[in-house]
Amino acid sequence: MNADLFARLDQVLMDAETITQEEREDILEAVFPAHVIEDEKETRVMATVHGDNEANARLIAAAPELLEALKRIVGPEYAPEEDSTEEDLRHLMDRVLGLANIAIAKAEWRTK
Repeated sequence: MNADLFARLDQVLMDAETITQEEREDILEAVFPAHVIEDEKETRVMATVHGDNEANARLIAAAPELLEALKRIVGPEYAPEEDSTEEDLRHLMDRVLGLANIAIAKAEWRTK
């Protein structure tokens, strides 16, 4: 999908005084079908992407959880102690990889 074309059509429709907001959205949806990704746990739209970009819609929907996972990984919770043993570091790495794999599964719209 051409984003410039979408934006231009959207602007033309917004400028048209005889078209309601609902009609504008219907026209855009007819010309540029959207992928709407809804949260499985809550009834809310997580992402809407027009065109052949379902993967992008899923990635956008997962972005908050991906960000949270990265913040946790680089935060103090996952920092090794000075006196960490090799076994402690392996355990820490397992926790970090587990968190990363959960975030990746969410981005790919898989369950763990």
